[in-house]
Amino acid sequence: MLLLPSTGLLDDWTIFSEVGDKIYETKLENVEKIDISTNGKLGNTLANINTGGFAVESDDYYYYLKDGLILCRSEKDFSNEEIIIENASGHGMWHLNTVDDYLVFLRENLVRYKLVDNKSTELPLQKYMIDLHIKDEWLYFIRLYKSDQAICRMTLNGENLQVLSDVDASDIAISGDKIYYSYEFDGRGYLDTMNLDGTDKTTLSNVKTRDMIIEDDEIFYLSDDFKLSRLNEDGTVDILSNEKISHYCKVDQFFYFTKFGDGKYNENEGLYKMDLKDQNILQLSYGRLEEGISVLGDWVLYRSSDDNMYPTLKRVSILTDEIIPMD
Repeated sequence: MLLLPSTGLLDDWTIFSEVGDKIYETKLENVEKIDISTNGKLGNTLANINTGGFAVESDDYYYYLKDGLILCRSEKDFSNEEIIIENASGHGMWHLNTVDDYLVFLRENLVRYKLVDNKSTELPLQKYMIDLHIKDEWLYFIRLYKSDQAICRMTLNGENLQVLSDVDASDIAISGDKIYYSYEFDGRGYLDTMNLDGTDKTTLSNVKTRDMIIEDDEIFYLSDDFKLSRLNEDGTVDILSNEKISHYCKVDQFFYFTKFGDGKYNENEGLYKMDLKDQNILQLSYGRLEEGISVLGDWVLYRSSDDNMYPTLKRVSILTDEIIPMD
């Protein structure tokens, strides 16, 4: 099989115009410099990152969003729920991460929220950022701006911006000390890896992925035609479901997903559970999901609108399939 060598860094590639650089640096001058790190872990799970980061687990608490505008904290049995941020300005929150005593997430800007004293610091965005991953003191992301696109990283102080690859990536995921990323070139899909600093680029397969989850020697993903697939260590690909899936998450042997329906606004119809062992599919909810699926402990969280009602947050037990309203 012909594999395209991975694209290297372009020495003359610049992220911003000269004026844009100066504006960004000026904004950073007033940002407090702090020393925080995930200490080798990711700031959230790949399953939660893929679906927008609407929930995250710390050592002591669960954090989750209601309606995108209300950030809640609870014990790990969902008791003692309290609102810690209620965003009256109308800007939604997403891509939640935990880093030391901070929550880091996107709002109108990149926000570092200190949980000890409820102090919030906002950093200017690097244009439009998607697929945020935090590891150690670094923030990794796909940066979009007009016709320019790149996989980048910068510190959690907003400094030392680096372009790791200038490919038009559709998907990134971090596992161990590697970045996995997928893109299309000349009508052909590629799945590559590189070190966290952008070196040692290697092509793994000619597949194009979306929402990668990497477990041991297997890579689960949505294909170009939205089918749940698995890339095996030997390079073969298994189609795990012929459903047209819009979002999914994986918990042990189970996949939770929502799929495209037949209506005009047909994305995210219903919540389904599939057992990887026998590929049996159980429909858990018939409503339309409004946000990504999240996993906290033995629970899957989702917001759905049932019977044309306003969307509400619910959780379903991974162990018993019991559904509990949370609003």
